[in-house]
Amino acid sequence: MKRYYLIFLILTLMGCEKIPVNPVYGPVNLGLNLLFREKALRGIPSYQIYSLSKPGIDFNPQLNERIGLGGLVVVHTPFDTWAAFDLACPNEQTPNRNTLVEIIDGGSHAICAQCGTKYQILDGTGIAIEGKKFGLRSYHVSVSGNTGMVTN
Repeated sequence: MKRYYLIFLILTLMGCEKIPVNPVYGPVNLGLNLLFREKALRGIPSYQIYSLSKPGIDFNPQLNERIGLGGLVVVHTPFDTWAAFDLACPNEQTPNRNTLVEIIDGGSHAICAQCGTKYQILDGTGIAIEGKKFGLRSYHVSVSGNTGMVTN
């Protein structure tokens, strides 16, 4: 009987694979004001991009706002739920601010020009639907009334 346990243990350990971890990470702390700056997000569906290329316009570093590694896209889904994704492509060798995804198809998808991976974003999942394995890094969004927060 002990032999069976030993064989079972060996087979179990051989069958375990290390689950890969999404390599994209950046600090996120972004306040949402649905009456002013983010009023475009009140519509369903809608999205808004927060880019690192326009500091002071899309986000305010003086308020200690942080928008991840490559910037953010905040999505108000057709299901009246919220999602936020980092714009840095997680499938690049070394994800950084130079390998960003681009929002296409009226906000329903994002695509990386480097690796060609296409992501589903409008439904709030961020999964890779064509190309490589990692989905976009998602962040927590909480909305109450006309204000909200995106955090990690």
